[in-house]
Amino acid sequence: MLISGIKISPVLDCIKITVEEENFSALNQIFNTFGAKKINIWFEVQIKNRNNLVNVTLCIDPHNYEKVADIIRENYPNLNVCFIRSVNILSAFPYRENPEIASLFFKTLEEKALSVIGVSTSLSSISCLIKHEQCLIAKESLKKAFGLRETPKPKPVKSKE
Repeated sequence: MLISGIKISPVLDCIKITVEEENFSALNQIFNTFGAKKINIWFEVQIKNRNNLVNVTLCIDPHNYEKVADIIRENYPNLNVCFIRSVNILSAFPYRENPEIASLFFKTLEEKALSVIGVSTSLSSISCLIKHEQCLIAKESLKKAFGLRETPKPKPVKSKE
């Protein structure tokens, strides 16, 4: 067993934003606006590609979807934005420095033809965004690939009365 567990986030909504590098300050303004409106970002990844475009993927609570969509449409109408409803963050722990984990993680998802929307890694985990309707298939496939079993629920303790 290479990992100790798999965790799934609550259902979230995803926003993908693409900006030109010279307009990168627009992202900072968006994040400042989200902060002022108490909108928490659950997941965020930024990648600058070779065309000097910055691709940002972030996730928010679905209850904030309309508020976020309105903020972006009203204040940043020229941004290239894509909204993806109902995603989950699927994380495997611990990740550490073992390259076999990433390889098996993505191979398993690919074998099930599951679409990965975004990826983030840290020393403690590897996480991906996946459509909600594919999440349980992904979790079960990863559990099987990594040899994980369900942890039995503790049995209720009977009182000695």
